[in-house]
Amino acid sequence: MKNPARLPLAAGLGGLTLLVSNGVVADNRLGPINITATREAPAVAPAMPETVITREEIERSQARSVEDLLAGLAGLTVTNLGGPGKQSNVSIWGQSASRTAVFLDGVRIGSVSAGQTYLEHLPLTQVERIEIVRGPRSGQWGADAGGGVIQIFTRKATENGSNLSGGIGAGSRGQREADLRIGARQDAFDYSLGVAHSETDGFDAQSDESTDPDDDGYERDSAQLQAGYRFGDGGHVRAHAIASTAEVEYDGFYQESEIEQRTIGLSASTGRIGFWQLRARAGRHIDDQDNIDMFGGTSRFDTQRDTLFLANDFFLGEAATLTLGADQTDDELSSDPQYEETERRNQALFAQVNTTLAGKLDIQGALRRDDNEQFGTANTGSLDLAYTLTEDWTLTAGYGTSFTAPSFNLLYFPGFSNPDLQPERTRTTRAGVDWQHGPYALGFSAFHSKVRGFITPGENPENIDR
Repeated sequence: MKNPARLPLAAGLGGLTLLVSNGVVADNRLGPINITATREAPAVAPAMPETVITREEIERSQARSVEDLLAGLAGLTVTNLGGPGKQSNVSIWGQSASRTAVFLDGVRIGSVSAGQTYLEHLPLTQVERIEIVRGPRSGQWGADAGGGVIQIFTRKATENGSNLSGGIGAGSRGQREADLRIGARQDAFDYSLGVAHSETDGFDAQSDESTDPDDDGYERDSAQLQAGYRFGDGGHVRAHAIASTAEVEYDGFYQESEIEQRTIGLSASTGRIGFWQLRARAGRHIDDQDNIDMFGGTSRFDTQRDTLFLANDFFLGEAATLTLGADQTDDELSSDPQYEETERRNQALFAQVNTTLAGKLDIQGALRRDDNEQFGTANTGSLDLAYTLTEDWTLTAGYGTSFTAPSFNLLYFPGFSNPDLQPERTRTTRAGVDWQHGPYALGFSAFHSKVRGFITPGENPENIDR
């Protein structure tokens, strides 16, 4: 489908990866800092294989969806099962999509039943910035980060005064879209509110006449809110919420899906007090889906994920930061068909250090211990190094471990599951060289991953060595 023509409206009221770029920031020496690389600790992490995509770059890319934008990045593979609104999977460095951890404004998102995140229902017009960190990050972010981490930040007011913006668009196959945003930033307070609508008549993704040969449409409505207050000492409090509803049409046995996704969160920080800072976050992600078959029957999957996070940052001189933290994740599932187990809790402690030696060698290390009430304990960690050869050239290397918990579908879906499955465990080694001169960047990375306890797909999944 061709990109729709779009009319902007604005009013001012006051495995082996080769990356070439002159727009998307691939190294933090110039450009925005990737806070996902340090789990939002106030430290720079040039040792990490990372990418930052700003709002300006999103608009310049002319991408129509989050998955379209990510598909153009080195080391990422995006698959789509049939057009707008259809399931899209994102994998990093050849790992499966289930080994990509995705966060929205710091809150872990994704379907508890399926064990992966569906980004196709998140409007790109409501995205401020996207950060990607490649390689195993379970030592910082926990389970399901064997391939890497993607963090998406929603829009907020960044300039003083009030503003109003929006756009309308239309394209082939009946595509129509519109969005509107208002926001303001005044002294220490800011807020932003946006709404968006998108729909398309779609196309027939099947050539088989027996599979309901019609166009498969898609319709989505969404709303997003950000509000925050910054204190004079550097502390802050911020609330955010985003919700979307979508209707997706298919060919085959299942004809339609009705989807609701909601994410809310609250974060706060004391700001720096001497050599110490405290950060806290609480969030909830809801993913509800009703699948309607050709006979009118409905399969229902309602999932909820609650997260709590607390971190202490210690500033050890000018070149080192130590972070000690804890987090908790509660997963719940209500479905028809019914599952044998419907909830589980994961608690964890972690430590992270970022430092620079002799102004040349950047080091980041992370250790984490998870206690999952379903699978027991797991220890993970990572070590990443970057050595500056010259102003333009940097050598990088890293090693990390991770684990991926089997989803509720793999464990308990009637007739297609195995309740004895154990988590997959991944080890990855990497090495690379980066060059950057002015706005131009070139990077080369080689990596090797080994998965122990790989979960086979199919009717009777099982763990195998690999």
